Amino acid sequence: MRKLICIFLLFIGFSGFSQNDLLFEEANSAYQSGNYQDAVKAYEKILENGEVSAELYYNLGNAHYKLNNVAPSIY
Repeated sequence: MRKLICIFLLFIGFSGFSQNDLLFEEANSAYQSGNYQDAVKAYEKILENGEVSAELYYNLGNAHYKLNNVAPSIY
């Protein structure tokens, strides 16, 4: 029973990582297509999921800058 619970918890943990990876790819695609607002929403959703990385903040700042939101782009 314990093994089953451990496997289940590991599966749930890994599925969260893949969801953030998918969101990151979608956000990057939106950014490259010029859909900066969609990119910002996706990057912020990743942050809400608890993911933190320099690349994430860098891309989020650039998307804000492209939308002329200077204050959020430097925060």
